[in-house]
Amino acid sequence: MYSVKWDVCKRPKNIPADKLSKQLQDMMPVAIGTTPLDSLLAYVKAHQEDEQDDRIKNVMKAIENIQKHLLVQEDTVDGQEQAEDILYNFNFDNFPGGTRYHIASAPDYKKPTVKPEDTIVDKLACLNREQVRLDSLDRTEQRLQWDLFSVWWSFVSSGIPAESDQKEALTGKIKSEVNSMMKDKDAIHTARQQSRDRKQYLLKDEELKGLIDNKIIAPSVHPNFHTQQDPTLLVGHIQSAWPHDWLDPLFVRVNTDIIAWKSRDKLGEVRNGVGIDKLPKSIQETAAALTEEFIELTVDQIHPKPAPPGTLKPLYHDTDPRYSTRRDGWDDTQPFFPLFLEWEAEYGHIDYMEWSLEERKSCGQGSTKLSYGIKSKDPLYGKDEWNPSVTPKLKQNIRILSGRVLILPQASLSLYAQVKQMIDQTPEEELKKALGDMDPEVLLQDVGKLAFLSSPLSGFHDHLLTMSQGTHIKPTFRQPGGKLEYIKEATSKEAGFLDDRVVYMGTETDLTPYAGLVPVSTETKDSPFKPVTHGQFKITKLNVIDKFGQVIHALDPRWDAAPQNLRPCLSEFFGPQSLANGTPNIVEKPLERQQGSHYAQIPPHINQLARVNSSFVIMDSSGEWIPQNEWDKPIWGWLVYNYLDQAIQFFHEDGTFYREVRVAGDTGATKSEKWLPFKNTDDVSKGTNQLDYLIDRMAKSRDYLAAILDMIGGAMDYAAAAPDSYAQFLNSIIGRPLALVNMGWSLELGTNEYVSQSGVHTVKPVRKLLQDPGSTRGDQYSFPLKLGDKNRSYDGLVGYFKTLPLKQQTKESYLNLENCYTFFGINPKADTKTPLIEIKPNNFPSLEPFYIDPVKKDAKFMERERNRMLANNTFGAIVDPFRPVHGYTSILPIQALKIPEWTWQEALSRMTAFFHFGPLSVTKDVPSFNKHYLLTKETRIKDPEAIIPDAISLPKMGAADWTWLQPYSEILDGDREDSCFMPLGIAGAGTKPKFEDGPYTSVEGYMQLRQSIVRE
Repeated sequence: MYSVKWDVCKRPKNIPADKLSKQLQDMMPVAIGTTPLDSLLAYVKAHQEDEQDDRIKNVMKAIENIQKHLLVQEDTVDGQEQAEDILYNFNFDNFPGGTRYHIASAPDYKKPTVKPEDTIVDKLACLNREQVRLDSLDRTEQRLQWDLFSVWWSFVSSGIPAESDQKEALTGKIKSEVNSMMKDKDAIHTARQQSRDRKQYLLKDEELKGLIDNKIIAPSVHPNFHTQQDPTLLVGHIQSAWPHDWLDPLFVRVNTDIIAWKSRDKLGEVRNGVGIDKLPKSIQETAAALTEEFIELTVDQIHPKPAPPGTLKPLYHDTDPRYSTRRDGWDDTQPFFPLFLEWEAEYGHIDYMEWSLEERKSCGQGSTKLSYGIKSKDPLYGKDEWNPSVTPKLKQNIRILSGRVLILPQASLSLYAQVKQMIDQTPEEELKKALGDMDPEVLLQDVGKLAFLSSPLSGFHDHLLTMSQGTHIKPTFRQPGGKLEYIKEATSKEAGFLDDRVVYMGTETDLTPYAGLVPVSTETKDSPFKPVTHGQFKITKLNVIDKFGQVIHALDPRWDAAPQNLRPCLSEFFGPQSLANGTPNIVEKPLERQQGSHYAQIPPHINQLARVNSSFVIMDSSGEWIPQNEWDKPIWGWLVYNYLDQAIQFFHEDGTFYREVRVAGDTGATKSEKWLPFKNTDDVSKGTNQLDYLIDRMAKSRDYLAAILDMIGGAMDYAAAAPDSYAQFLNSIIGRPLALVNMGWSLELGTNEYVSQSGVHTVKPVRKLLQDPGSTRGDQYSFPLKLGDKNRSYDGLVGYFKTLPLKQQTKESYLNLENCYTFFGINPKADTKTPLIEIKPNNFPSLEPFYIDPVKKDAKFMERERNRMLANNTFGAIVDPFRPVHGYTSILPIQALKIPEWTWQEALSRMTAFFHFGPLSVTKDVPSFNKHYLLTKETRIKDPEAIIPDAISLPKMGAADWTWLQPYSEILDGDREDSCFMPLGIAGAGTKPKFEDGPYTSVEGYMQLRQSIVRE
């Protein structure tokens, strides 16, 4: 440093910490979001008008204008919503879900995955069962290792009693716990060895080994487990002290590069005065050159000169481009280098029954978003449990959380990288529209001047689990490149902590249990342990500490300070609901004339590893629901809306036409005979019973059929375009093919549910994640699941049917067809009863968490239980085959379930458009029946040899090539007449009447397109 003035009796002229502290208390430039970018956008939106520096203000304005491009580079409503869904998934940390062996997909994605021989199927299923158990055992052992460390920490932190009898009682109790854990360890190892032996046996199987070696069977991964990230706190107006070029390569000088290398002898006697002669002789000349360089550069501060040829000035002896100041100049200033941030929060745990998952419109947002919120319109602070006059604060369900986090430069660098990427990828016209007159290069240059610090509130969720982060003594250590070793003083033979048991803890020693060290309120009847977070919190302490020991406060820390609340800018995720008077609905009444909310709302989410499982399912021969494999077709039928006939055409999963139901007949709905107009298709009738039940139900009532038609028509109004190769649907005649599938959903925990680690207050929480065996109390958490979304055209759900009660389900009939749950075709003013039920929060399916102990249960039991949980939430669904169905829980990332493309490629290429036509009169009779031209499912209608050319004169219908399907009543087999059809080529007739002589023939049949319903 240069120009340093040190006076023990006098402060430097400039002390940035004083100014920053005042700004922090007066302006409260604090924001809370899910990620650094989320926090920054909330901060920019709120503080843009307060900024006095015009250049910074312009940067903030530009960031707000281009925020949609920071999220996604597609400027459409669907693109924005899809980006929001993707960003929402970034709120979670991901953890491996395990390994799964699968049959490799065909190189051509349009080709099906080949089903292996049944023996291979059985072996592959067994291999995957054992692998699931092994993965679960690994997670179980990790938790056991931490549990062992937890007992050790509780033991060493509690202090050993001086009295021998008390000491013996304590060590005896601890030893009993440790011995029990060692038995659990042995049980895990036994179970692991069983599954590992079975796995190795299968991997040595000649058939499997060959397929694996040839990469026909390959390992993949199960979906990840997730946990919610801690909230991110942003503090504005404080510039990160990290240099702007800290990521750049670091230049290193050798001694001859020093600018005073040749003039080092100028020091003369000063060399000895500053102690250079005391240094090792090998570096004395270098030290002398550096000292002389410092003297010369002190003068250089006033009259800068370039470095002599062949030399370089030292690092940081330059001008900071952000502020045009010397980086190594003191300038009579006490530097402020923020090093870490201390925070304290008061968390109020709001009862789970107060929450609801529903569509809500956020402030400043035009569209609604599915999110948790407080159901009641009455103020929370008026309820007995939050009213201090009824329930004293000490007895309220409140936790005091705190932490300390390092301040790192990633947030500002990430912003710079995202802005630069946006500028590079956005078209010039769109960029000009967003930035106005601002030069993109100026924005990039000035974005680094946006002063803010950003850090997660690390440990927030750990505190709710009664665990702590931070530096602490560990019982083991590892030398570089060596094995984990125990610290001798960490062992205790009396307490059962032998050296091998201490080493067994491994690396699971980062978090410490509360034990008896961390104080929690014992005045309240509520447990300090929260398996699920659902509450609100306020910041009660926020200090920024720099490396010189300076501290700035967001809240006045003095005891006699006036009541104060820190009111952060809240991102959409953390914003509480508003009351009728516009004030926030929070657990503590705001101060008089307070604007904004001093509480952030943190919606429900699970505080341990969890994931949503989704799969297409099928009922096996034993009547149990099982997930389908990658070679299975999840589609059990197709629906096509025939607009012209007001009908629904039903096809088999392979695209073979089956039946049609249309508006007609005594009941207002009638069904055609099976297979007509095609013939000889009885060989594909096997396994269509559920499809028959659906057809029968639609044919019973005009109202039912009309409602389903309305639903399909309404869904197509919201549907996204089909993939490019299938973009030319004949939508004016028939609708988009919709697939019938069965899908199952469940909520799985990665490990057994956590328990409280507090030794101060040991009461159990009111609700649990897992139901106790044999318990009938309704104290288990249940989380709603929303399937599909009306406003997201990239979602493929049209409607779904619930399944019948398990005891009533059969392989032939398992769906409750009386009601279809959907977003489309709903007419609330309809006079007649409709089968359509609008998907709303009051009818969302619910998911109960489950966990299967891999130690006590074998792989087969685990598989059956996982399948049983899927069966609890299995639905028959009508879906767009091109789009995934999304499951929204708001407690975990959005889960997508999509039909593999190969499963519908062949079916769609087989389907053709046909519709009723007639009766109408033609001047020439149709030809007599010729069995050679009998229409069957094998008839290749595109083949000119398959039809009688120019056999009927009808007006041409546009540019498309059509065929007339003429019905006949003929004896084909046996002595019974059957209805059958023959394809006739159409000879174009004029559209004007010619008044030809009779007789005329009246015909009625079908018009069929001579190509598949999609362009190939």
